Amino acid sequence: MPSRKPIDAYRAQTINTFRSEFALHTDVASTLEKAVLVVRQHPTIVHVVSDMLMVQCLKTHAAVSLIAEHGLMEDASTLTRRLLELSLQAVYIGMEGEEPVQRRRAGAYIAHMWRGLPRDVKRRLPPKVRSYWIGIAKGYGRYVKPKARRWGPDFRTMSRAIGVEDLYVKDYSFLSSIAHGASDHQVFQYSTNTVRIHSDDFVPILLVYSSKYYLAAAEAWNRVHGSLDQNEFARMIKRVTSWRPRGGAA
Repeated sequence: MPSRKPIDAYRAQTINTFRSEFALHTDVASTLEKAVLVVRQHPTIVHVVSDMLMVQCLKTHAAVSLIAEHGLMEDASTLTRRLLELSLQAVYIGMEGEEPVQRRRAGAYIAHMWRGLPRDVKRRLPPKVRSYWIGIAKGYGRYVKPKARRWGPDFRTMSRAIGVEDLYVKDYSFLSSIAHGASDHQVFQYSTNTVRIHSDDFVPILLVYSSKYYLAAAEAWNRVHGSLDQNEFARMIKRVTSWRPRGGAA
């Protein structure tokens, strides 16, 4: 039968048990949010796309903590994997290659996004705004195949291009095994008389990994916008990279 425990009590226990990891996650979230909220301009499409990706990272990173508090590991892992995917795109666009390469990749991102927008939604946009997006889509649409399912190469190819293929393969496989309910975990779960609906098995590592990916995206974003204090960034990087799981090395 499923185990039962009041969710508020469960959340409080989880946060207390892993208070150092939750504190790390909150530190990264609050520091980067302050930088994101700084008013800035978008003089190029690289600035636009880097902000698009960074804001998505901000929201997904926050959601990891909320889901982890409830012991929903499959969903927390899915969100962490999404952060890995977002960070790969942010680095691939914002940190790699010369400015023309960055513009071409950012333009392809927008062209693919615009192409997938329903016509009735496009028509509802003000003419001036619609013309802005159409101009980008026309200028960079040639870099996206007509029936392409994505704006650029697959994530593994991106990871190879930016020199983190080994990390991508290892982390993506690990996160996917949790997200999809790894068979060994399922077998052990249903080999007992009481089945746990909530689990905190991976809470600390998901909090730290999600923060690591968020910081990778933030570094690429900051190269474009320059809104984040470098000392603060270095402090957070040191905090994340110095973390070690209890009872072993990361």
